[in-house]
Amino acid sequence: MKIDSSYLRETFDAKKVRIIVRAMTKMVKDSNVEFDTVVFRGMSGALIAPILAYRLKKYVAVCRKESDGSHSGHSGRIEGNVDIKNFIIIDDFIDMGTTVEIILKTVKDCSPSSKCVGIFLYRSSSYGERFDCRGVKIPVFRHFLNSDGKTSHIQMPKCGA
Repeated sequence: MKIDSSYLRETFDAKKVRIIVRAMTKMVKDSNVEFDTVVFRGMSGALIAPILAYRLKKYVAVCRKESDGSHSGHSGRIEGNVDIKNFIIIDDFIDMGTTVEIILKTVKDCSPSSKCVGIFLYRSSSYGERFDCRGVKIPVFRHFLNSDGKTSHIQMPKCGA
């Protein structure tokens, strides 16, 4: 099979998705972060987050893009669990942080007392241990496939950092 994608290449390979989901499930469990909902936005999150949520027996919510009204008669910006208490964000990587900031704002607008307790990245070998959003530091957990494409590497933030 020929895959035509630059940034979603790993998620179109069933073997790599199994490796990613297994590693991400272990990483989330090992983090001891307590949460009720897995939140994602966009295609890169949609390919991993729901599978992860089902494996962890957690709710899932998609934070829709403003321009995305397709396939939905729903008027809200969040679909899925909207009674969010503590949540984690699943994404491939953080570049400028815009996606994370939009998710945080959108979830807060929907569930004002909600709290993001972790950001889990499935394709990131570099990022700091905390994401700083207006003075609130959220732990960042990173996973990436090694160059052989068969083994994983996980980076967890240090406790108390």
